[in-house]
Amino acid sequence: MEIEIVAGTVDDVEAIGPLWRSMVAHHEEVIGARMPVRDAAAAWEMRHVQYRRWLAEDSGFLRFARRPDEPAPIGYGFFRLVPSGPTFDLGDVRGEVESLAVAPAARGTGAGTALLEAGREELLRRGCTFWTVNVVEINTGAVALYERVGFRSWTRDLVGRL
Repeated sequence: MEIEIVAGTVDDVEAIGPLWRSMVAHHEEVIGARMPVRDAAAAWEMRHVQYRRWLAEDSGFLRFARRPDEPAPIGYGFFRLVPSGPTFDLGDVRGEVESLAVAPAARGTGAGTALLEAGREELLRRGCTFWTVNVVEINTGAVALYERVGFRSWTRDLVGRL
């Protein structure tokens, strides 16, 4: 299947709402029994505000995956430029895969890989030399995708209920 990657703007944020909600539903399926997951609509209400702000500040960028014959996106990646911090020398800023969502019917078609490659190219263009992603360990499909494009385990986030 041919996939094209298109740059998105703040005006395109609403178009990715269904993909975001689908991603949250996937998280509910994968880890919902172990960890609370927000309602997908409530999660989107929070996230779309962040996307708009990051795009307006030019601290993030959006890429869509779509089939050439269909205008609706089959996936998207949102990438951010963030300070690399004082401990690890990852350059002045590092790239971060903030979100990667692919419609369930399009998973396994190469859309996720194409989005990551497009994100990598833009992060390099913007001066990043490293990028990071947070992924739920039990989401083995996502972990495998990120490892295929070169990500390796670096730090480990732990969570505990108080």
